[in-house]
Amino acid sequence: MMGVLPLSFMLAMLAIPVALAAGAIDTATLTCKELETSSHSDMVAMDKAMYEALKSDPKFSSLSLAEFTNAEDRACGKHPDAKVIDALRADH
Repeated sequence: MMGVLPLSFMLAMLAIPVALAAGAIDTATLTCKELETSSHSDMVAMDKAMYEALKSDPKFSSLSLAEFTNAEDRACGKHPDAKVIDALRADH
């Protein structure tokens, strides 16, 4: 079992794409359909990757991860065939 990683290393790991079984998450091309049909663990990783990718955007910087995930769910509900990033920007 791995030991506890230093906080700085963990934060650096969040800044790089999160690896999934199918490969790295490309937040620029991730679709709502991919997000909604993924496994729970993959969905959580995708939510975190999108949150990290957009946390410097003024529209999303004040949101917590939970608030961001709720906004993402609402946006994808309205735009199910869109890329997640486009759905978020259209909805927020």
